[in-house]
Amino acid sequence: MSNDRYPDDCPAPRRSLDPDGDSIGKEKAKRGEKSIQKTVEDLNPYLSGDLGAARVIEQVEMHYESVRASFTGYVAALVVEQKIMGQLANNVLITTLIRDIDEQMVNRIAGERPDHAKKRIEIENNLDIMRGVMKAMEEYQKEN
Repeated sequence: MSNDRYPDDCPAPRRSLDPDGDSIGKEKAKRGEKSIQKTVEDLNPYLSGDLGAARVIEQVEMHYESVRASFTGYVAALVVEQKIMGQLANNVLITTLIRDIDEQMVNRIAGERPDHAKKRIEIENNLDIMRGVMKAMEEYQKEN
């Protein structure tokens, strides 16, 4: 082995006592691997134990989250049904209100508005004119 720093008759010093390679580098790699594994386990403790148990825990957590979301929705629906809809039924359309209503109020609620009545009359007049024109055209066609 020739080296510029050492004469040919003096071999360069070896850093490892391991004949297969660099034992110091292997030890550092093992320590680094263990350090990475510990960091991953700290981030996700389920990976350090049994994989089956970790999957069960994850599924239970997912089920809990979905049930919690559904429960929140159901509670909101019950609040709407009990509070808001209950008040509407009692305060808006009660039978005494409907029974005691007078004709003027019925016309105001369900009657035809004046602008709608005017438009309806105009459309009916146009329809009568068009029917007359159509009848005249049919008679002319029969004659020829």
